Formats: sequence, structure tokens, C-alpha cells
Amino acid sequence: VASGFVGAQYGPLMWPAFVISMFFFIWLMGYVGVTCFDHAGELVDTMPRRACRVQALYFLTLISWSLYPVLYVLTSSMMITRVMEVVGHAVLDFVSKGIFGVLLLRDETMLVPRPSALALQKRDEQQQIAQRMQQQGQYAPAPMTSGRVPMYVKQHACP
Repeated sequence: VASGFVGAQYGPLMWPAFVISMFFFIWLMGYVGVTCFDHAGELVDTMPRRACRVQALYFLTLISWSLYPVLYVLTSSMMITRVMEVVGHAVLDFVSKGIFGVLLLRDETMLVPRPSALALQKRDEQQQIAQRMQQQGQYAPAPMTSGRVPMYVKQHACP
């Protein structure tokens, strides 16, 4: 943040501060990338859609965030006008925040934490009990909603 503030002041320290800021930016993007790909690697066997989504969100972030420094250089070098800079920031803000949010919220599983081994075991036990009860004719599965585990309801004869 401090080097960004210094870089925003047009003076002799502008470009050295920009280089320092870019060093931290590259380090941050590398750290985020390693973290995202480690997380996606853990998910690839159990939740492949979520793993792909994590990688796609990382690449969207990497590309959109990387264009901010390009815009800064173009503006500081007077290669584009202030109007073009404002439009560029508006587009980048929309992509880096709006599109990111839409992609994140498009799959509800991105917001749900990964179930623990104990929760998965309990779910499997409940499914086995429900299947036994259904085979005995005591219960019937309720309609499935959004890919979740079906709830079982008491079966009764309708007139």
C-alpha cells in the first residue's frame, strides 16, 4: 500500500515504487495461485466441478488484476487519455468483481464448505436406513431438489 501511494505521486520515485508494488503483486498472485491449485487438487476426485471452478476463478482474477498495472502504465506514460483510463477501470472493476461474483454464486456448492468425513459417514448411514425402510414399504423418497440427498417421507395410500 505504501509503495502504491508513493507510486501515485508523479515524481522521481514513481517508477521505483511501481516496481516494488509489482514485486509484491507477483508474489501475492503466486501465493493465491498455489493455494487455489492445492485446494483444487484436493477436490478433483470428490468434487471435480468445484475444482474446475476454483481454477477458473483464479485465472479470471489473475488476468483482470494484471490489467490494472497495464492501465496504470498506459495512463502514466500518457499513451491513453483520462477518459480511456476511467472507462478501462470501469470495465476491469466489472469483470474482476461482477463477473467473479456471478461465477462464484452460479454454483451453490462453492459457498458450502466441504463435508467432513464424519458428516459423510453419517449421511451414508442415513441413506442406508432410508433404503432399508423403503424396501420394507414403510417410506418413499420425496422429490429431489437441487441435487441434494433425498428426504424420506411416510408413504400413505391416496384415495
